[in-house]
Amino acid sequence: MRIRFLEEKVTWLKGFFLFYLFFLVMFFAAAPFLTLWLYSETSITRTLLPQLIGFCMQGGFLVVLFALYEKRATVDTRQAWKGTLRGFLAPLVDPCLATWKPAQMPENSTWWPEPQIMQAAIDALRAEGLNPELRISIQTVARERLLAMQSLATLAAQIDHDHLTTWMELLVVLRGIEQSEDETEQTQLVARMLETVVRFDELFFV
Repeated sequence: MRIRFLEEKVTWLKGFFLFYLFFLVMFFAAAPFLTLWLYSETSITRTLLPQLIGFCMQGGFLVVLFALYEKRATVDTRQAWKGTLRGFLAPLVDPCLATWKPAQMPENSTWWPEPQIMQAAIDALRAEGLNPELRISIQTVARERLLAMQSLATLAAQIDHDHLTTWMELLVVLRGIEQSEDETEQTQLVARMLETVVRFDELFFV
């Protein structure tokens, strides 16, 4: 379940910690006045104020610790989403990099080639063109994955705006590959696809 807090959707657990942090701030602001009012004739060492301050400091530490954990969990989740999207592109990208791909790779693993390898493949593609088998293979995969790629745009949007924008560019290129019948045009589109994938791989999030 989610609640509305400061016009943002947060989980109940986040809401609890935000309320607790608000309580800490209010307590520290009111503590001097409460002390003067309740214990004006009593030594501060004989009151519960030092213990309450220590309790609030411990609570503040827990809030900071939770915030760091939440931040790390968010980054890990976005990285997992990006890995899913990148794995979806592998059947389109990897055949263009067959010459540079390692001979042995773990099963069901996603290969993230270095930008230099991608650039070498792009240069070779533009110089030599697409061979007929590769052209038919990429066009077939593009046709099969176009609809699913449109659906995955929502996942890219959950990462951030830059990933969504790059994903939509890939979608446009993929649609062009699927519809094109000209060999030269397809070669240019595949090279553009690889360039866009390079930019997608290099995007980062905080």
